[in-house]
Amino acid sequence: MEVMTSGLTYMVSKIRGNMDLIDVDKSLVMSGDVDGFAKAIACMTPIKIIEIGQHNMNKVWKFDVINVIDKMRDIYKRVVN
Repeated sequence: MEVMTSGLTYMVSKIRGNMDLIDVDKSLVMSGDVDGFAKAIACMTPIKIIEIGQHNMNKVWKFDVINVIDKMRDIYKRVVN
């Protein structure tokens, strides 16, 4: 999430936590797949890096503490009322 917030791109292993956040399929590589990581990195063009970075900043905003607090407040209001 920290990388996403900073607007950087990433290459990550295709594991549960990453798969929940990452939706740019070429950024997900099977764990231990060295060739897959190399190919994914080689496919990154400057424009693609910028596009993924901007997408990340937009996507991760929903996990910002202010948004989470607002969602939790709404949930508690529905439960209490």
